[in-house]
Amino acid sequence: MAPLALTVMGVLPVLIWLCARWRPAVLEGRVSAFLGDISYAVYLLHIPLSPLLQKPLRLAFSGTDLLSVLLKAGVFGLVLIIASSLSYRLLEVPARRWLVQRYGRRPVARAAATAV
Repeated sequence: MAPLALTVMGVLPVLIWLCARWRPAVLEGRVSAFLGDISYAVYLLHIPLSPLLQKPLRLAFSGTDLLSVLLKAGVFGLVLIIASSLSYRLLEVPARRWLVQRYGRRPVARAAATAV
């Protein structure tokens, strides 16, 4: 089995299970809360940003060595986090506020009952 496949199919699921089971303190901090808040924007923006940044990153870090790859990934991650944070603050939060003002909050128990 290829090392990447072994990592994706074996190591990552075990790591996720361990984190869910023992809930390390790092998962309950402010950074984790921030990443949780912007996670939907990260999901939406990573695909459109990838082709936009591919050529500039390739020109800035032209090598194929490990350092160049890590620098490309780091810059992409930083741009993605900044763009996702802006999207969360400027789009998601105002939209959520507008929806609550327009339709009000539904009780959780009622929403769960109607979902079934």
